[in-house]
Amino acid sequence: MKSSLSNKPYFIVLLPLFFIWHGWAEHAGFLSATGLLPLLLVYTAVSLLLFWLFKWIMRDVQKGALMAIWCMAFFFFYGAIFDFLKAHSPIRFLYKNPVLLSSFVISFILLFVYLRRRKQPLTRVTFFLNLLLLIYLAFDTTVLIWKYSGKAPVVSAELRVPGHTPIPDSCKKPDIYFLLFDEYSNSAALKEQFNFDNSKLDSFLQSRNFRLMPKSSSNYPETMLSMSSMFNMNYLAWRDFSKPVVKEDFMRCATEIKDNETMRFLTANGYQIVNYSFFDLVNHPAPVNQRWLSIDTRLVTEGTLLPRITKAFEGQIAAHEFLRKLLPVKSYRGQMLNNDQCIAGVLKELDRKTDAPRFIYGHFLIPHFPFFKDAAGKVLPDSIVYGVMAETIDPLPYYLDYVRYGNTEIEKIITTIQQKNPNAVIIFMSDHGYRWTGRAVNPAWLFRNQNAVYFPNREYGAFYDSITNVNQFRVIFNSLFHQQYPLIPDTVFLKSVRKANESNLNFSHEQYH
Repeated sequence: MKSSLSNKPYFIVLLPLFFIWHGWAEHAGFLSATGLLPLLLVYTAVSLLLFWLFKWIMRDVQKGALMAIWCMAFFFFYGAIFDFLKAHSPIRFLYKNPVLLSSFVISFILLFVYLRRRKQPLTRVTFFLNLLLLIYLAFDTTVLIWKYSGKAPVVSAELRVPGHTPIPDSCKKPDIYFLLFDEYSNSAALKEQFNFDNSKLDSFLQSRNFRLMPKSSSNYPETMLSMSSMFNMNYLAWRDFSKPVVKEDFMRCATEIKDNETMRFLTANGYQIVNYSFFDLVNHPAPVNQRWLSIDTRLVTEGTLLPRITKAFEGQIAAHEFLRKLLPVKSYRGQMLNNDQCIAGVLKELDRKTDAPRFIYGHFLIPHFPFFKDAAGKVLPDSIVYGVMAETIDPLPYYLDYVRYGNTEIEKIITTIQQKNPNAVIIFMSDHGYRWTGRAVNPAWLFRNQNAVYFPNREYGAFYDSITNVNQFRVIFNSLFHQQYPLIPDTVFLKSVRKANESNLNFSHEQYH
């Protein structure tokens, strides 16, 4: 056994296996073996290809294997090296991308020259690398067994809420249009915060017999947390607000959004779910590109070399269509296409006839950044879009213009729905308020969202001005379907704000009631 470990470079395949295995162990509950297998095969194939190439160049199996693993290790752990230096290095120069890439090139050349000149066999280093990776794999296997055996917390999408019963036969089951316009501050907040007059939209909604909730607030200032809480009609009890939000929190929210209490209730009562959002729902995957959203295997790959480099030069790469398709950039321009596709999809549902009632969920990244269009709907040049994203251009005027453009789309969608499906319920909301630059002097402004509902019978007695998102569907289902969901205290939670203003003021973890 020792002889084999000393002479055979198993580490060529053990390193990709360890990288995937460790990622699975780290994110257990969010990733599946079937989802990771294609990634493992690709990484293993690349590792073997490099091995065969360097073996041919070096005319030696062990030397070729060491050159290959040096390249693969740098690719796999580039993000970890960068983050470690950024957190601990007293010299900022050391964690610059050009410095790290140059260091790799220099070390690669030095290793190549050293191995070419070395005459002795490399049995010790081969044994060490094989044994080390086997030990790591054994450790991560133990972690996986522990996590999946129930001895560690397992992510669950079950956030059961008491109070629901089957919808009585006496209740009508109208189509429900849920229109979510992301990061849209309510009119009072826009006026107080930016002296922006949004009364035209309020007047339009009132003329269409909507019930406005002018003091509505979200419970969380992030989309993933807010939507998970709203759809499950409950607070995220598992969320520890003494700690910063991390990608695992977003993945857990994505899991809880996918299988949520609102959709379970509606499906159990005969509703068809129609999904025009960027979230996957059970049996109804997102119909649009989710490339910008860190989900699935991207939890494992986002720290590798290629995603990190493309992220560093995202603006330059995203300006070219070919590079956007080739490289793993977030493809923000794809978000504009997603918006157009989701709006068109929601309107298309009006011409589709079905015997079953429908819940049509449209989620639009409007007026959420990036701000692609001006008030008239004309696409802005890349220089402005990416300049705003890089914060070299003041984003506020473009956000307000995007609000104006969004209002045009809102009026078009609502008018068309009421004309073609007059018996439909319409819910117009946002998940949270404007927070792109964190300009809010009062942090509560981050939560003040749009909220208005339309019932054909106009029975709005259960609604109240200061409702928060967590109670939204409780009130709606109680009102429409005679349910008995108890209302819970309206509370909003504020995590540390990324950037409060140009002075980088940070708010601490607090609760605002």
